[in-house]
Amino acid sequence: MSWTLKSLMLPLMLLCMWQLQQEGAHACRCAQLNLQQAFCQVDVVIEAEVVGVTVGGGFIPIKYDIQLNKLFKGPRKNFDSIYTASSSASCGITLNIGVNYLLMGRLQSDGSLHISSCDFFKRWQDLSVIQKECVLQGCACKWPDRVLVARPSAGGPTS
Repeated sequence: MSWTLKSLMLPLMLLCMWQLQQEGAHACRCAQLNLQQAFCQVDVVIEAEVVGVTVGGGFIPIKYDIQLNKLFKGPRKNFDSIYTASSSASCGITLNIGVNYLLMGRLQSDGSLHISSCDFFKRWQDLSVIQKECVLQGCACKWPDRVLVARPSAGGPTS
């Protein structure tokens, strides 16, 4: 390598690192799922109002205190909190106090409920009529050789 090329390498590397710092390194990557796909893949689906927040930091997750309004899928448990990563780069989400959400999350081995930006979450009032019907009736899962159908409200799950 010539001296001129070597002398340019360090400034170029520093410039690239500075640019990454300015824009932030985005480590969170996941396929965005629609409501039906997410419903089938998560452990818990609830409607809940956010009533408080305990901010984490670093590797400590954010804890949202919630008032459970309706459990659509998951163990019969009165969930009173949901956890998320403390940064969007780690797939954390931001919820607003006083707002009702449809939240889909995953149970951890200790029984706590966790949600990430890879899971489905949306303000309840922003759901379409069709999305609400799907959740209220229990969204049926789509398998490669089958068509997506909604469960009858009085019956059990359909294949």
